[in-house]
Amino acid sequence: MHNNTVTEYEFREEFDYHAPEEKPLKVKVKEAVSCTPSRCRKFIFGFLPILTWLPNYSVKQYLPGDIIGGVTTAIVRIPQSLAYGLLAGVDPINGMYTAFFSPLVYTFLGTSKHVSVGTFAVVSLMMGSALDKYLAANPYQGMVSNATIETTMGTTTAATELSTDTGEAMYKLAIISSLTLLVGLMQIIMGALNLGFIALFLSDPLVAGYTTGAALFVFTAQVKYFFGINLHRHQAPFALVKTYIELFTRITETQPAEVIISVLTIVLLYPVKLINIKYKKQLRSIPIPMELIIVIIATIVSANVDLKALYGVEVVGTIPSGLPAPDVPNVSTWPSLIADAFSISIVSFAITVSVGKLFAKRHGYKIAPNQELLALGISQLSCAFFQGHACSGSLARSSVKESSGTKTQFSDIPSCVVIVLVLLFIGPMLSPLPVACLSSIIIVNIRTLFNQFFDLPRLWRLCKFDFAVWVLTFTAVALLGVDLGLAVGVLGLLVTVVLRVYHPSVTVRGVLGNTELYRDVDKFTKADEVEGVKIVRFPQSPFFGNKNVLEQVCASLLTAHKRCEERAERARSRQQNDCEQSRPLLDQDSSENEQASSPEKITNGKIINGKASNGCSLDDYVLVIDPHTGNAAFGDAKQVIDKQTDASVTPQSSSVSSLGEIGLNKEHCFHTVIFDCSGWTFIDIMGMEIVKQICNELKSVKLRVFLAGLQPPVFEKLTKVGVLNEEDGIAIPFPTVRFAVQAALNRNM
Repeated sequence: MHNNTVTEYEFREEFDYHAPEEKPLKVKVKEAVSCTPSRCRKFIFGFLPILTWLPNYSVKQYLPGDIIGGVTTAIVRIPQSLAYGLLAGVDPINGMYTAFFSPLVYTFLGTSKHVSVGTFAVVSLMMGSALDKYLAANPYQGMVSNATIETTMGTTTAATELSTDTGEAMYKLAIISSLTLLVGLMQIIMGALNLGFIALFLSDPLVAGYTTGAALFVFTAQVKYFFGINLHRHQAPFALVKTYIELFTRITETQPAEVIISVLTIVLLYPVKLINIKYKKQLRSIPIPMELIIVIIATIVSANVDLKALYGVEVVGTIPSGLPAPDVPNVSTWPSLIADAFSISIVSFAITVSVGKLFAKRHGYKIAPNQELLALGISQLSCAFFQGHACSGSLARSSVKESSGTKTQFSDIPSCVVIVLVLLFIGPMLSPLPVACLSSIIIVNIRTLFNQFFDLPRLWRLCKFDFAVWVLTFTAVALLGVDLGLAVGVLGLLVTVVLRVYHPSVTVRGVLGNTELYRDVDKFTKADEVEGVKIVRFPQSPFFGNKNVLEQVCASLLTAHKRCEERAERARSRQQNDCEQSRPLLDQDSSENEQASSPEKITNGKIINGKASNGCSLDDYVLVIDPHTGNAAFGDAKQVIDKQTDASVTPQSSSVSSLGEIGLNKEHCFHTVIFDCSGWTFIDIMGMEIVKQICNELKSVKLRVFLAGLQPPVFEKLTKVGVLNEEDGIAIPFPTVRFAVQAALNRNM
């Protein structure tokens, strides 16, 4: 490449560029629906990831870690599942069903080796919130017929074993099962449509703000068990405020026994949690199962002392043994649950994928978001058919699973074996367990969500927009509720994206010394603008959202160019007038000092033989009169005019002074405008039209327009609208800014 002024057309010809062939829609549809052996094999292995890793499973290398990790996770999972089942608004045993069926299904369909799918505080809270809203509009009427029980939950015998208050428990469980089924179907549909990218719209600050706000609801939901006060359900907005007002109003109804149990549980559990974190290496990544120990101790004490009879302590109650029979939930409740189901499906997926990506990056493998949607959706279906509730990945359990030696998804199998043994033989023994004990376990476990408050100073330093999204989402969730708060958070996130795109940082570029690097002249004091060339970087892709900014950039360039033209015209006019005024004086001085043979040298050194002492023509000199002394002298016209111009023009830095308005250096005149287009990744119809308009307006005032660093898709679209054309295009494309500058300096190109 020997030509320094090579254009994009020559560059493509030199390196034999060929645009990718655009397949007709008919061909695309045919390929999408065609069924070939390779496509079938790819579909089967994609739908069942277990077929990709199980044949290569090394028993010696992986099995010991998977067994230890699975059993350790199960020990943590059991008390959490009981507690989060209660948080979801159903009986604790339903959380155990979720803890069994969801990881069992995920083993076959999931792509993450370390995500622990099951109950999760935020998802359980959202389920409970949706249940409360539905009950407020459709309260339990006090009876459920056998036919209804059989329709919603299977056999009457199995249903009546769920709770002492069979009717209301059945009614709640029917709603939760229906909601879980709807969540699962939504996730399956999104996975089939390859909508896994929607997780991108839930940024980390938004998820952090949302989960922290939801943690307030989780904590508040446990307050009634902590104090033993049966508080009323309060609907959003301001549900938290209403709940605490009622709590402090009825604080005299506190049950001392419930408070003692709660305080003892927290005092025993919290220090052990800190020990597990601090001495993780010494414990060989196997945490002390304090939750399980507390559940066992509390159950034994409650059964022997009979806390329920003596002190009125609320206990878990009757727990059936074994696994429930599968049943199809009643879908008649769906119209009232669609909005909640959509929120839950998005949040559970976003949390699972974020946890999965964290461990995948740490261990050097990848997860498939679309397959995760399918895996989660089918896991939800299994929970819906077997009396569970919605599931999600859990960061805390996943950390335990990973740190205890888990190697593959197979670790969920021994975990499910432990849980099914509990369901078959130990479940009924947990009926005396105090509910306050489970609520205290939840309170301690959500401390990690509140720790996200400590991220705020870091967010403020790094990005004010992300800080605003975090605070907005948290505030909206706390005041408006978990569902509406999520919507407000997503809306706020989109607004910040629009603001960033709508007000891009438009900069003027200059060259750094003798290098070929071009940087912002405001930030690099040694960056000098190229003579006669204005390099403008517009970092955002042109589209309808920043159309006005581009128009104002064009207006600034036109204004600066017009100012240069007017200044040049004034200079030419002033020079002509001054020269005309100075000629009589020059002639008079010349005649008085003229000798017969040749012109006499003027003693002041002003004129020698019809020329100035520096050899310049008299036309290049003007008469200068000192305003203070009145003395007249001759001076260089160019220097005099520049000094007069400098007195009336104040230099201005090249920066963005307002929305799209570039403050251009008034000393720098230009004949070529180069747009650095390296940041343009896409362009819509309005973007094409505004780029075309700008190029036409700049060309109309005899400015050349160069577009440097265009991406192929943008290049092709600008060609279609006539901006670029090798024969008569209104702008000339170049591969890089350097090539464009070289071409601009060659005025004869």
